[in-house]
Amino acid sequence: MLWKNRFAAMAALVLALLSGWGIASLQAYEKEKQAQHEERDAAVQSAAIQSAAAKAATTAFRDCSDCPVMVVVPAGRFVMGATATTEHEKNETPPHLVTIAKPFAVSRFVVTNDEYAVFWKQRTDPGIHYPFGCHFFEVQKVKGDDLSDPATCVDWADAMGYAAWLSAKTGKQYRLLSEAEWEYAARAGTTTPYFWGTRPERACAYANVADESAKPVYKAMEHTVACNDGFPGSAPVGHFRPNQYGLYDMIGNVRQWVQDCFNENYVGAPTDGSPWMTTSNLGARIYARDPTTGAGVATDQCAYGVIRGGSWRETALPVSTREIYWLTTHEMDVGFRVARSLE
Repeated sequence: MLWKNRFAAMAALVLALLSGWGIASLQAYEKEKQAQHEERDAAVQSAAIQSAAAKAATTAFRDCSDCPVMVVVPAGRFVMGATATTEHEKNETPPHLVTIAKPFAVSRFVVTNDEYAVFWKQRTDPGIHYPFGCHFFEVQKVKGDDLSDPATCVDWADAMGYAAWLSAKTGKQYRLLSEAEWEYAARAGTTTPYFWGTRPERACAYANVADESAKPVYKAMEHTVACNDGFPGSAPVGHFRPNQYGLYDMIGNVRQWVQDCFNENYVGAPTDGSPWMTTSNLGARIYARDPTTGAGVATDQCAYGVIRGGSWRETALPVSTREIYWLTTHEMDVGFRVARSLE
């Protein structure tokens, strides 16, 4: 009887081992099959993005030899802000419908050192420039002086000044993008967290972000994306793939100034794509001293602006992400791009 019990126990053990092996094999097979599906879907998505970008490139134009290359962005409607299905901050809500009634042009790339230098040499006001004094950790390790790299260390007024200079130079209406225009152009008709889909680890084909290449250089970086884009610092514009509107570096490389004042959420935000140039937050306004009482009084001018898109020192940020910045801030990873009204 004893041997029968031992045999039954052995049989049960063998069956359990075989069953476990079968489950593990099945799980491995399903995982591999899922990975193949994801790779195929990514390839299809990539082909669709490149096809749309190639079509958008046919609209490209330039108003002068040293002006930025512009791409026409079509009119349309979109839901601005984050939805409940994506991780987000409160300042990205509530999601709201925005109508872009007319096509407008957006610079294909962020403004480069080469382009900004032409403006800098011709500007009439003395201005303030901080080529080496930006507030940034380990700034000496950042190589951002290449002519085709994004122009950085510019504050909001510098960016606005460049747009005004372009307008005077060309007779056209250049400006910074409104925050709504920026998100509309960055989404390029998509509703996913990124214009390439939902997976941040695919960022390195489309964006220069904090990734594996940055780890050995910047020990202070705690969070990186599980891919390698080859650039621990800024990258030349146009190196990565564009979005469906033919725009490069809408996510990553450098963060970008927009026109708007910063508001703590989208309650009361414009729905026509225009910039929001007021703020309801008294703490975000410029204060002036009352000559009679000596007390500080909030003016109608905002003290904080908005930057968008993330940079090479941040992980792949969803397209709805917005950051608050002093308008007078100069940072090594903050630049800008311009828009132009079309006649």
